[in-house]
Amino acid sequence: MPETISSPAEENSSKVTAIPFSARDGLRKPDGYVLSPDLKAAVSVAIALGQPLLITGEPGTGKTTLAARVAMDQQCGDPLVYVARTTSTANDLFYRFDALARFLDAQVRSARARNAQNYIEYQALGLAILRAMPAELSRGHLPRQYFGLEPTKSVVLIDEIDKAPRDFPNDILNEIEYRKFLVSETGKTFPDFAGLSDVDASEAKRIFNTNWPIIILTSNAEKKLPEAFLRRCVYYHIEFPNLLKEDERGAFAKIIAERLDDKELPDPKVLDKLLEFFGRVRLRAAEKPPATAEMISSIHMLAGAKLAGIENPDNDLKAHLMRTVPILAKTKADRNELIDLIKNPVKVA
Repeated sequence: MPETISSPAEENSSKVTAIPFSARDGLRKPDGYVLSPDLKAAVSVAIALGQPLLITGEPGTGKTTLAARVAMDQQCGDPLVYVARTTSTANDLFYRFDALARFLDAQVRSARARNAQNYIEYQALGLAILRAMPAELSRGHLPRQYFGLEPTKSVVLIDEIDKAPRDFPNDILNEIEYRKFLVSETGKTFPDFAGLSDVDASEAKRIFNTNWPIIILTSNAEKKLPEAFLRRCVYYHIEFPNLLKEDERGAFAKIIAERLDDKELPDPKVLDKLLEFFGRVRLRAAEKPPATAEMISSIHMLAGAKLAGIENPDNDLKAHLMRTVPILAKTKADRNELIDLIKNPVKVA
């Protein structure tokens, strides 16, 4: 008869309580984000060249949070975020025009309908370009919260660009390369240095180029991006650490330590053994290997368990580990693999 393992909840329901999870709210906070030296170098190159930084990696490797960390380091405030969708167009990255609202206003003969500018809402990259312009050029276009502010550099996050239609990346090439965009409904181009004296135009261009936004794009590599677009990007792939290697476990332990408080964080030697166990989990749960967030949640749920013997857990520890199965396994096949690993632990060299 196969071995059965009951969870602590089955043995004593009072043991399972809603413990406040301090790490959950902080998973996307930038101050705890740890950049590897290679990733730091890629960010520096992208900023120096003024080119977009394209970041790939499996879900959960911190691609999105990177933008917030860069914004914090560069003192740019919160990133301006655009999340790509299957219906995205290039214009959506710069502005949205509310044609329906203008039509309804026109029906009641509102004076507001005479000016198309009243129905434009600037989006992430369009707003960043306006914020980079001298105040005399952006006046009347920036939202009210930016009135009176000096030109500034922004971080723009274009998240999951691979979800957008294939033409989307190529459609924004000219705007990014030539650093300007057109609002077709008003015929205005931003920035527009026409009408300025040569001296004033030169200074305005200097201010604008100095504050050109840092553009970070993320992709889960669900589809191949156009080569013409890739040529204009600085590229970096965030590789999830191999937790079966001691040196990579050590680096990853620092990331875990930034996300958990002292009460939740295991002893360093125990944490090392636990991360090695997670490495075996990732090897077995091949359809959707658990990432950082799932591991942090699992460590939280294992609070109070005697983890020192995790290489060859006794029945009590196996019962605790079973509580992590719904966190770590996200497909039926991976769930079966993880349960088998817990019941029949195998040491992986």
